[in-house]
Amino acid sequence: MSFGIAFDIDGVLFQAGAGAYVPLPGARDVLLALNEPAPPHRITVPHVYLTNGTGTTEAGKAEQLRKTLNLPFELPPHQVVLASSPLCELPAIWAASRRPDGTAATATSSIPSAGSEHDEDKKKKKQPRVLVLSHSHDNAVMLARSSGFTNIATVQEFLQKYPFLVPVKGKAPGATSATLTTDELAARQKALELEEPFHSVLLYQSPEDWESALQICTDVLRSRDGRIAGRHNDLLPNEPQFVELHSGNPDFDYGALHATPRITLGAFRRCLEMVFLESTGRTLVSSLYGKPYPSVYDYARRLLEAQAADIAQRSASEGGATPAGASSGDARIARVYAVGDNPLSDIKGANTAGWHSILVRTGCFTGPGNHDEHPATHVCHGVKEALDWILSQERAQTQQ
Repeated sequence: MSFGIAFDIDGVLFQAGAGAYVPLPGARDVLLALNEPAPPHRITVPHVYLTNGTGTTEAGKAEQLRKTLNLPFELPPHQVVLASSPLCELPAIWAASRRPDGTAATATSSIPSAGSEHDEDKKKKKQPRVLVLSHSHDNAVMLARSSGFTNIATVQEFLQKYPFLVPVKGKAPGATSATLTTDELAARQKALELEEPFHSVLLYQSPEDWESALQICTDVLRSRDGRIAGRHNDLLPNEPQFVELHSGNPDFDYGALHATPRITLGAFRRCLEMVFLESTGRTLVSSLYGKPYPSVYDYARRLLEAQAADIAQRSASEGGATPAGASSGDARIARVYAVGDNPLSDIKGANTAGWHSILVRTGCFTGPGNHDEHPATHVCHGVKEALDWILSQERAQTQQ
């Protein structure tokens, strides 16, 4: 058997300061203890960095952590789990559900898109189309591509092409609905009707322009075939929701430089749910990712198990002693310890997943005892004390 560790980042390993990130006491020593820094870099105990942060890639977050803690080795991107990381599994899931002729075995597959490929090989390779939301067009495209999506449109792109969708704004580059001639408007409205239908809406990060994003996301989600084509295309009362919604970072707000928390993507999703309900009379169905939801814990466990297998295989091939956290005979993860500072996400999620939760007092939580609603398995001051407790628990396990 083996054990693994999942560390939250902000409030556990570092804190956001004025234009910079400040390492927390003991964080660098903890990471050095779990890795062999001398080339080649090796992980000695399976561990991941599990954060609700989005807006960057796993590689970007790994590099940020390495620089902040001044680590003498590179952190592999596959050790970082963002709230949106499980989205990378969706393309394979969708591909597995496609019929032998290459069409998707979902409602979307029955809708012929304008200009669709007739070549069967191209059809098999083409992914379902996704509408992606982040704070900017470029960031949305980068994040979606890093997750493996290839058939992408962004909210900003749609507003630029079809500015009449949000007529009072006109903020986006090229959004000039007021200057469109009658013929130009008619041509764009026709082009909108012929757009390839959307399979899903992906929320990565809170947008800069909430009004435009709420309008366009609602237009797509209320559609009965994935197209924005007016009320005749709305879902009927007895129809299931056609377009899927996948949302990362469930946090409603976060701590920043201002005295009170700032709203983030979770708040945007709540607004989207309310607008959808008022517009359609229906409850918006969505898949949520990030702590405390199970999908991100399942994903993190798979990464830990892969690390444990690599450690066990390396130990067996070298004929050396098996490192702490791994067993040469069995690479399964028997116990996972989760270190976090937020009882409502870190501790609640870890407890629900059946993990051993450790609450530190270096971030959101500063109470003298345990949390009343979501009590942790163990409470300590900081991450160094958390690792010491984990290793003491594992030593006790080996002595049984």
